[in-house]
Order: sequence, then structure tokens, then C-alpha cells
Amino acid sequence: GSPIGAGNTITRTKTRTAIHDKTIDRLPGRRDELVGAAEAHIRASRERQPVFAHDVIIHGVRVRATTNSSHLHDFWVDNWYSPEEWRTITGMTPPAEPQVTVYAMGQVPDQEEAAYYSRRSNTIVFFNTAYYGQLKSWVLGAVGRVLAGEYGIHSIHGACVEKDGK
Repeated sequence: GSPIGAGNTITRTKTRTAIHDKTIDRLPGRRDELVGAAEAHIRASRERQPVFAHDVIIHGVRVRATTNSSHLHDFWVDNWYSPEEWRTITGMTPPAEPQVTVYAMGQVPDQEEAAYYSRRSNTIVFFNTAYYGQLKSWVLGAVGRVLAGEYGIHSIHGACVEKDGK
């Protein structure tokens, strides 16, 4: 995205990416190929741009996000508890290792604007998008899978509106 103001960013795509695939596990090696492309970009561009890696705890599930987007990093840090914050609030020890892994890399010339998810490894890979809404949604879906599979907890998303007493 293009920086505006002190810390805001205009993203090219203001909705989900046109290319999105949550079934990459059907193709042997696809997850490793995508993660490899993200990690290769990190190594190649580390001198030119910062890379942020930050763990958070969402409902007791540790999620690690690695991104070169300060916009996504800022939202990530602001919207979720760090392991230390979670420990202070709950009194519980957070998981030592991430149960969900996220790569959100921008400015990757050999990748299309796209989003991918491996159910098998709970890995999310985004290329060339800084749309936080989609990232947050996919992460919550992955966390929901961990909660359902490991703890029998199923989440529901809903809303209710009252107008004139109805």
C-alpha cells in the first residue's frame, strides 16, 4: 500500500484478494513452495526493508506473524495480546510454540496478489496485499480450527441490532 499521514496506508485491494486458496494441501509440496518464496523474499530484501516477526495469543492459541508491512505489523500488535500481556491478564502460561504461522509479504515481484492457507500445518501465506481485514479473518479461522480440534470449543460469529425496541 501507499503511506498516507503518519501511520495509515491505502491498500490497493480493499477487499479479499482475487486469488485465494484454502486447499493448497491437495497439491504436494505447495505449502513448502509458498513458504519458501516468502522466506526467500525475506532474505533477499532484509537489507532494503524491515521484517517484523511478532507472536500473539488469541484465545490461548499462539500465532506468529512475519511481515514486511509496517501497516500489518502495527494492526497485528495493536489488536492482539502479546504472550506477556496474555500471561498478565489470565495468569496462564502461553504456549511455547506457535500453533498458527502467518507470512504476509509485500513487494514480492514474482508472486501475484494472493492468499493461501494450509489446513494441515495451519500456515497462512499472503503475498502483495496489506488488507488486514482478510488477514484477521483467516487467522481467526485457523485459531478456530485449533480450538475446535484440541479443546472442543466452537466459535460463532454473530450480530444483533435493536431499533425502536424491535
